[in-house]
Amino acid sequence: MVEIDIQTISIVIAAMSVVIAAANSIQASREAQKTRESELENRQAQLFMEIYNRFNDKEFSKMTDDVCFNWQWKDYDEFMEKYGYERNIEAWGDFSALFNFFEGIGVLLKQGLIRATLVSELMSGPILRYWEKFEPILNERREHLTHHEAIDNVEYLYREVRSLGSRARE
Repeated sequence: MVEIDIQTISIVIAAMSVVIAAANSIQASREAQKTRESELENRQAQLFMEIYNRFNDKEFSKMTDDVCFNWQWKDYDEFMEKYGYERNIEAWGDFSALFNFFEGIGVLLKQGLIRATLVSELMSGPILRYWEKFEPILNERREHLTHHEAIDNVEYLYREVRSLGSRARE
């Protein structure tokens, strides 16, 4: 018959306790990580829905349609003559509001605070239409401004959305 002394039993029990505690700690850590990820997704969805609600506001939609569908010009000088801040502060306000809206989305997207797929699925048409219509104006504005990053954010947004649209068609 094998004799097991009390010291060996207590070492085995202590070792098993350490293993069980480590396993519980790992499990708790995994569950906490899943909770954090879920909370982050919920916050991102809430943020996006706030943006989307603004996007779907009736007045904002009218302004977007007017700017993107009704405005016409031949070149940058004519654009500034018709819609620039010195000649038409109301139109410039509409242009700036739409630009700033897309710039904000571009920054959030670049920082990983909203998912590109959400933006693309719900707003791709106006984003693509806006950039494609105003790209020559915005590129010329770059030459007149010392702060280019804002235009870069709108362009980034356009490229990301266009890229996702291209992948969806493949």
